[in-house]
Amino acid sequence: MPDRKNATTTESGVLRPDQLAKLVDLRRLPCATSLEPWVENYWQLQWTLPSGTSHHSSTLPHPACTLSVEHGWTREGVVEPVVVTGVLTRRFDVVLAESGWVFGVKFRPGGYASFTGTVARTLRDVSVAPPTPFRSETVAALAELGGHLDADHCRTVVDAVLAPYARDVEPEYETVLDIIAAMLRDRTLVRVAQVEQRCGIGTRRL
Repeated sequence: MPDRKNATTTESGVLRPDQLAKLVDLRRLPCATSLEPWVENYWQLQWTLPSGTSHHSSTLPHPACTLSVEHGWTREGVVEPVVVTGVLTRRFDVVLAESGWVFGVKFRPGGYASFTGTVARTLRDVSVAPPTPFRSETVAALAELGGHLDADHCRTVVDAVLAPYARDVEPEYETVLDIIAAMLRDRTLVRVAQVEQRCGIGTRRL
């Protein structure tokens, strides 16, 4: 299996990151090696804002799904603590207030569909969805995570509960990863025809 420590997304996307950094503690953490073909990284947000204040956070989303555990102040639509956010085709806006904690699993583009066997287009522009591809005991273990636990401990738990879902990487998904990696290495690839030529792939398949 190819080394998948290479990125298939960038860390860009958060608008006004300096302002967010003053209010929110953001950490990114690596996943277990066995999960690297599908998972880009883990991330954790934690904040406590003064009473009566709020912060409007905006992000230009990456073309990837996220599995998250959310406690405290939660965004609109979050009822249960463990949710999935699909690929969003427009800006992602969320209001932060009071105190909150989020631990997210950022999948690679196409990674969530490959990892869970789901159809990604059913989650397009779905900002909150139940984690139905995962077993109930997996969801229960994730729900127990929270701000009272060290980030590295949370990472270890998530590694452990997701490890049983790892399987052989499909050739088509491997192709997706290779194409995205090529586009990130060479930012002059801005047209479909250029990607076709570089990757040796036809328009319909691309």
